[in-house]
Amino acid sequence: MSSGEARGWRARRGYRIGLLLSFFYNSAAGIIVNTIPLLILYLRGGPVALAAASTMLNLGFLIVSPLAGRLGDRIGRRPLILAGVALQAAAITASATCLELGSGVLIASSLVLGVASALLSPNLSMAMVEYGALRDKKPEEPLSRLGLAAAAGWLVGLLTASLVSGVSGTWFNIPASLAASTAAAVIAARYLPEPILRLERPVAARPSAVFLDIIERFRLVYGLLANPPLLFRLIRRRVRRAVTSRLLGVLLATSMGFMGVGVFFTQLPYYWKHVRGMTDPEILATSAVHRLSSIIGFLFMHRAAWLIGAKNLFIAAFAARTLVFLLPLATMNLQPVLQAVILYIFTGLTWSMISVSANSVVLEAVGVHRGGVGIGLLNTAISIGLIAGSAVSGIVAEYLGVYACFPIASMLAGLGAVTAYLAVKTGERRQDNREG
Repeated sequence: MSSGEARGWRARRGYRIGLLLSFFYNSAAGIIVNTIPLLILYLRGGPVALAAASTMLNLGFLIVSPLAGRLGDRIGRRPLILAGVALQAAAITASATCLELGSGVLIASSLVLGVASALLSPNLSMAMVEYGALRDKKPEEPLSRLGLAAAAGWLVGLLTASLVSGVSGTWFNIPASLAASTAAAVIAARYLPEPILRLERPVAARPSAVFLDIIERFRLVYGLLANPPLLFRLIRRRVRRAVTSRLLGVLLATSMGFMGVGVFFTQLPYYWKHVRGMTDPEILATSAVHRLSSIIGFLFMHRAAWLIGAKNLFIAAFAARTLVFLLPLATMNLQPVLQAVILYIFTGLTWSMISVSANSVVLEAVGVHRGGVGIGLLNTAISIGLIAGSAVSGIVAEYLGVYACFPIASMLAGLGAVTAYLAVKTGERRQDNREG
């Protein structure tokens, strides 16, 4: 077998195993992430406790995601993917003690789950892009296939959780989630090959070099904090660049749009259970419609990105969600399960639009060779929005009622669409001026 044939075989093997790993990892995530809010409600938690769990989940993602993408670019994808699946299994195991220790352990487990996803998400995404590049695939196709595998995993996880919850009780979803997480860990440890790095550096950095780089960054941060005038000038310069930078504009639009997502989805379990009177199995089963709808969307969304452009699809996704987030108010007279099914059909389709277009727009802006950094920045923007949205949802639901969350979420999605439009058009005008 020639060198080129060996690289092609390795890429095909890695591509398929990466999809399988994503399926099992997201099956576990689909069970545990949707079970935690229901267990919190079972333990007498309210909107504030739900907001705390969601905030911790996204805070863990926010803290680690920027570093995870950069580390993957420098030391390789596989070690961080392994760390992600290991942390997920540990967090699920800790959640099993919630009946004795209370909802606090569920909130802490949410933080660890966020860290696990931050380690795995940008590195598995870029691994798939690198595997696909060796087979002459554009980034949109492997990212779309990865989203399809993730959505399929969440769908199976939700259906499993609904079945287990109905037969044995909601707590027994935890062992089911641990089984799927263990399968993901075995696949990652035994079968996933290290992707061939296509970076500016011909050799990946040693972990010791990365550690020294982290120390230098801490020194830089300390120096800036000790010199407020210099820090102020740096922030002002960054803000000025943000006005004319397409990448920063896209990240700002993403944060705004996902702040609406945080406001909307954080309180949905409370809305379904305490306002609409649905049971835990009904909540989990109807949530699976979101994933089924996103699977259908992922099957053709990369083609939509090719036809109308990833940037236009990115704008359209947030514009569509301004209407989707108002659906609970528009369908209040429907039977609860039917209302949930209709809502999740549209949330799933718009999620596939956002996932494919946002990743593609960011990769176009930073280049595939720095894709880990770009996706890490995108995940950071998503986490900032989700954290802010989750916190706002707890306050709004507690003092204004859960119904007030829906128009606020719609308004934030609309702001995200407007910001995305301005960022994309500004970038196009700057490119035209340079070419002119």
